[in-house]
Amino acid sequence: MSRYQHRKRNALLNGVVVDHTLLRNDKAKKKSLQETKELWQREYPSHPFEIALDPAKVIANYRDGKTNFSYDIIAAASRQKEFGYQVSLPHYYDQMFLETALMRYRKFLLLKLLRPAMFIVPCYDMDLMWHTHQLFPLAYKQDTEKFYGKIFNHDDSVNDRSEGSKLNNADKATREAWREEYGENFAQFGAMYRGPNPAGKLARVLPEEILALRTRNANITCERLELIASPQVNGNPRLKVFMSANEKPVSSIQ
Repeated sequence: MSRYQHRKRNALLNGVVVDHTLLRNDKAKKKSLQETKELWQREYPSHPFEIALDPAKVIANYRDGKTNFSYDIIAAASRQKEFGYQVSLPHYYDQMFLETALMRYRKFLLLKLLRPAMFIVPCYDMDLMWHTHQLFPLAYKQDTEKFYGKIFNHDDSVNDRSEGSKLNNADKATREAWREEYGENFAQFGAMYRGPNPAGKLARVLPEEILALRTRNANITCERLELIASPQVNGNPRLKVFMSANEKPVSSIQ
């Protein structure tokens, strides 16, 4: 979400910017959650801290209620859901990929410093680092004000990718600027747009349905068998080889 809007909202409602930090482990999270619950119950005894969310009621209350927020938090959360889909891939857990992403994010910040009037857009590896940086509001404020003299606003409301759109044009301009400043490609394997989130558009495939789609017939050619350290036997011994599928014997070879 927008760190600029976060700062404005907190200054308006609380008079200060509420900082945020990531808890190191589940134990610390559980302890902080319990402390928050106790504070909530003292301040708002008539309102439950933990509730079962009913989407229909939540949306109705949101539409009918009024707040001092100038930012559409529901719409922003929806955009975060789409962002989450883009980075929900195994390589985003890879240490080397993340270290490269951090280096590219630093170059992204420098590019904004070199071209302050330009609307630059990141690839998703840089964007993940950008989001992570913003998880620490006061540190992000201090860092970006030091770089640019103001908070570097993260505007994620520009999502139209059609030809000639603001995002499409900015992407082309960012690629060109990146090439000019760094002499390398802006695009990165595994960090590009992977298409719209298919949630709600595709039916979930059950495990038994996946099994039904698998090939059940197979031809296996065994070219050579070797018995190592075989016992000493007399006569004309025969070797019997058993084949199995899913831990069930299905046939034997004489």
